[in-house]
Amino acid sequence: MDDDYTIEFFGWCSEDGHDKVWGYVTIGDRLYNFWGRRGKKFTFKQEDNTSFQNSKYARKAEQKCRSGRSSGAYTAISPSRVEDVWPDFHEVFGRQLLFAKLSDGFFNHVD
Repeated sequence: MDDDYTIEFFGWCSEDGHDKVWGYVTIGDRLYNFWGRRGKKFTFKQEDNTSFQNSKYARKAEQKCRSGRSSGAYTAISPSRVEDVWPDFHEVFGRQLLFAKLSDGFFNHVD
């Protein structure tokens, strides 16, 4: 992928038979929220990369990491350790994000 992205948050839920990820990355003036099952297709949401959006997603990340969630809590994974959880994450993520950008395949809804 030509764009360099910064992983702002990467969460992994592996309890109760789940194997899913949720997180967000920034590329310049864009923020991309992603989620899905590990090894499957991601769903992406595209936002402006503003301090407001960054704070909103930071709060969502904190909520997803709280124990006691009915659907299982996420474990925050350090950006430098993402490939310990998912060895080819960067390759898969880059390819899927590029496809979403080219096809305008972003999930859009009003929060």
